[in-house]
Amino acid sequence: MKKGMLTKAVASALVLASLATSAAAKDWIEYLNFNPAGLDTEKIIVRANINGYTTTTTSSKTFQTRIDAKAKSGRRINGLMLEAGWDAHYFEWAGSGVWNYYYSYSEVGKGTLRQRSWNASLPLSLLDVKWHGRNPVEECNHNLAQKMSDGWSKEQVLAEKWQVSTGARFSAALIVTRPSNVTSHPLSIKKTKFDHERTSLVYPVYVECLSVPGLHNTIAPPTPKTSTLLLPRDRRDDNDRPARRPSSNGGDTRDGGSRPPARDPSGGRSGGASSDRDDSSDGRDPARDVRG
Repeated sequence: MKKGMLTKAVASALVLASLATSAAAKDWIEYLNFNPAGLDTEKIIVRANINGYTTTTTSSKTFQTRIDAKAKSGRRINGLMLEAGWDAHYFEWAGSGVWNYYYSYSEVGKGTLRQRSWNASLPLSLLDVKWHGRNPVEECNHNLAQKMSDGWSKEQVLAEKWQVSTGARFSAALIVTRPSNVTSHPLSIKKTKFDHERTSLVYPVYVECLSVPGLHNTIAPPTPKTSTLLLPRDRRDDNDRPARRPSSNGGDTRDGGSRPPARDPSGGRSGGASSDRDDSSDGRDPARDVRG
């Protein structure tokens, strides 16, 4: 490893150790809460074609959030930053393509406040959002696969409009220090004596999966799956069924029960097999019965 690379690696490790030690040893923060600012019903719309779901109709979304923070007695808020993703680190570079926002020195109260709340509107490109699981297009295609596994055809699913949901990840990092150590921005890990705390948020995002134009008039609704409930008596194998035996009224019994004889279409009664038939039960002379 080259000397320059080794130096950077050691410096990075020291930064991480300093952050962890600072938060664990001082505990100067009473709370840091990061939540959606109310119910956001704005939907991300996803287009579809006959092959599935393809793209969104918009390329960005604004996320409405609220941050509430409070330092312990004798401490002051000195910095705050927000980031797309789980791990906001105030003094670390998150990497290219990661959205973040650093509050200015005046926005955090110039180090004079112990408690502060912020309503934050976060306009992000959908490409910059760190999704909690699947992105909107993937969520619609997942719903398509689920419906097809339930017995729908692809055309039947794409003929309908569907409402699904996913989530966007955000995190916040708070810097708290003593009043005598309040520092104007930008803060430096080498000069700022601070306590550092992070928290995260999964922001609910509602998604509408559009239907394919024209399919709704040509596709019949799916046939619901049905199942037949077999009684325990009907589930037994024929080999397990007891043999029929004549009953006193010309029928047959099975498992101790009695079944009445079926009526012959011509008016007589049949007790199952011809050998069980008792034609005398209708009052006629059996010798005169000449039916084939």
